[in-house]
Amino acid sequence: MKALAAVLLLVFQAAPAQSPPAAAGSISGAVLHAITGAPIVGAHVTLMRLVRVSNEFGGAEPAATTQTDAQGRFLFPALPPGGYAVSVEIEGFLAFTDQYVPPGADTRTSRSALISLAPVRAVTDLVFHATPVGVLSGRIVDADGRPIGGMSVAAFRRTYTEYGEESVSTGGEAVTNERGEYRVPVMPRRGYILAAFPRASGGARYGAALYPGTTDLTRAAAIDAEAGATTRLMDFPLVAQRLYAIRGRVVDAASGAPPTVASVWITTTSVLGAETITGPPTYDAATGTFESRVGPGEYRVGVTVPYSPPVSPRALMTPRMPPTAMELRASVSAADVSGLMLRIVTPGASLRGRLSAEGRPLSSLAGWEAVRVRLTASRESAIRGAPTQVLPMELPAMPDGTFQLFGQMLGEFRVRVSGLPEDAYVQAARFGATDVLSRPLRITEPTQDSLDIVLSPRGGRIDGVVTNDASQPAAGALAVLVPADRARRDLFARATTDEAGRVTFRGVAPGAYKIFAWMTLEPFAYYDEVLLKSVDAGATAVQVGESARLAVAIRLLR
Repeated sequence: MKALAAVLLLVFQAAPAQSPPAAAGSISGAVLHAITGAPIVGAHVTLMRLVRVSNEFGGAEPAATTQTDAQGRFLFPALPPGGYAVSVEIEGFLAFTDQYVPPGADTRTSRSALISLAPVRAVTDLVFHATPVGVLSGRIVDADGRPIGGMSVAAFRRTYTEYGEESVSTGGEAVTNERGEYRVPVMPRRGYILAAFPRASGGARYGAALYPGTTDLTRAAAIDAEAGATTRLMDFPLVAQRLYAIRGRVVDAASGAPPTVASVWITTTSVLGAETITGPPTYDAATGTFESRVGPGEYRVGVTVPYSPPVSPRALMTPRMPPTAMELRASVSAADVSGLMLRIVTPGASLRGRLSAEGRPLSSLAGWEAVRVRLTASRESAIRGAPTQVLPMELPAMPDGTFQLFGQMLGEFRVRVSGLPEDAYVQAARFGATDVLSRPLRITEPTQDSLDIVLSPRGGRIDGVVTNDASQPAAGALAVLVPADRARRDLFARATTDEAGRVTFRGVAPGAYKIFAWMTLEPFAYYDEVLLKSVDAGATAVQVGESARLAVAIRLLR
């Protein structure tokens, strides 16, 4: 709500003060089919006028509505100066624009256009592109097959970051009617996960679940939605809501005693669970015990304690982190979870390490100055509304390879090395005695261990040519190098083909790989194991050795 208010205020403040009616402007544009480019006739277009509610909040009120004509065009004439929002609704379509996108929008398209209209200004270039939606339909029933009305039904999809961390995004939502029926409009995509939630938390009669009737994300069905088509699903059964306890204790690692003041928090780390969290866990300062009652799902549990840093010249020169605890994960299915222990420590403010080139100083590698080490959050499941982890800040390495990362050194991280010379790869990475290439770097308490990374200049090289079904070069295709060990997200590599369909991967670590190539693919969707398995037979397999030079033919995937 605060973000929306800020956007509305930005547009309102950018609009000129209201002028006499004679200084009217207009907003016009068109609604086009996103695939064919044909005009959409009869689209419902809504104009909202942005208004100032107070100095801290901006709102919107209806101003006018219209429909597109035979050319797909619409017009709002005789508008006084001010801020406006335009949106389009069409049965069976979702309409987006890449013009006049709200300030700070996370995407380059939006379902609303925000326009600051000056006196006598005519906005004529506003275009909405309408994409035919797919529809997921079915019925929510109880254990006896009776329909359940008033349930929220949402379609989710797995999404991925540049480094392969998994999350979920909402694709569409609906509410069941009195016959338990739902129709969820979604963008045409593969791999939707359907979830049903009670609309009221607390005394909800039915528990949340994933289609076809499970609380386990790994057992949820993957559903494909086609443009303009309705996918009819089997009845989706729900059972009565059951809550389970998550119990544990908070102790100070140094004294072994519980803190007198502590705030234990809990948040879901999956699609299910948020609807059953009604408040923070209860905390008993006398015993340090805490308890929360939640429904099935995956959860993160942590604690914060008051912290007053010392005020002195020496303290200002010595970075200190506030006391905290390594957050814990709890998986709740059909039983209570007990025995969690949150140990409060004062984490280190930095982590030291060293880069080397197979026993030689880092500076023996040409281009070593660009090498950077960073830590990214390690997440094994989707995060929904979880606190953001503050990651350590990276700094350049010294010529002898020593480096230092500053930040709260407590948590679970993945090691990333960027800026490597063309033919170099990460040969090894150890934190103390632990290999942190094949598993996360885990810091649960202050430590003097260092992060030692060995680089090798003898990476392999793969030169490929991507062709289509007609054996013609595929220019502008995305080629992705995927290791046999797909948990090694650091070994994934991507490149775009040139006009001759050529692509090159350099600095490839020895091992077995497959190369996949697509003309179109959603950002970072190549981390999706379900997608990779579905096209695995069409990929190109390669075996890379040290300093190997390979030439391969790659077939474009459909």
